[in-house]
Amino acid sequence: MQRFLYLHLLIFLTFWGAMSYTLFSKKSTTTPETPALFTLEAFKLLQPNEDAGSFQVLRGQETLSVWIAPEDVSLALPNTDLRGHFFTSEGQLWVDQLWPRRPEEEAIMEAFVQNITKKNLRPGQKVPNFPFYDSEGTFVDLQHFLGKTLVLSFFFTRCSVPEMCPATLRHFLELQKELQAKPSDTHLLLVTLDPDYDTPGLLHPFAAQRGFDPQYTSLLSTPTPILTHLCRSLGQGFRKHKGTLIHNVVRVTIDKEGCLQKKG
Repeated sequence: MQRFLYLHLLIFLTFWGAMSYTLFSKKSTTTPETPALFTLEAFKLLQPNEDAGSFQVLRGQETLSVWIAPEDVSLALPNTDLRGHFFTSEGQLWVDQLWPRRPEEEAIMEAFVQNITKKNLRPGQKVPNFPFYDSEGTFVDLQHFLGKTLVLSFFFTRCSVPEMCPATLRHFLELQKELQAKPSDTHLLLVTLDPDYDTPGLLHPFAAQRGFDPQYTSLLSTPTPILTHLCRSLGQGFRKHKGTLIHNVVRVTIDKEGCLQKKG
């Protein structure tokens, strides 16, 4: 009887050991999945319809007639590959949140997220070559501005707290006026904290309405995973709260060689 119990116990322990090794070894070798940078639907804008704001688009194999939100129309050029959010409102198909869709640029952004080192930068350290889209829908990275001193801060277009983003925007307009009056090798960068809403298409009219000149000031948007790394590197905190964003105010200076010069 004892021998019989011992045999069954041995079989149980052997089975459990094998199961434990399988379960825990799988768990230990599984790496967290990298968040997708581009979750919006891909489509090709073909041509405008007769009605202003209405366009023919190719989504997959299907040709559709859609309305494009007014703030995104600046990116709605014929035969352009885009990403966007499709939705139906009052029986009509709309697309908003437009982003350029260029495979080589998306590959650069995907690789950047895979390889970025998570760290809080100190003055004197090289700033990683963060990639963005500007308000013209043009792909730019920090190397694009090498040879210029950069003054960088953060904002989002829906911010309504006077001493936060509106104050930052006013300050940067004053800096821009100084650069216009006395040109130098300084360029101003304003990065949105709300890329889901502040797409390149939306930033285009926003910049123009407020008097920002792309020769002196670039308004930039980048997918959330890249934005998160940028904010961590520069000490910019932000979080969603009751339909808005809570954040601190950070302004940094990057020297002509691409090293962090000042943070505060």
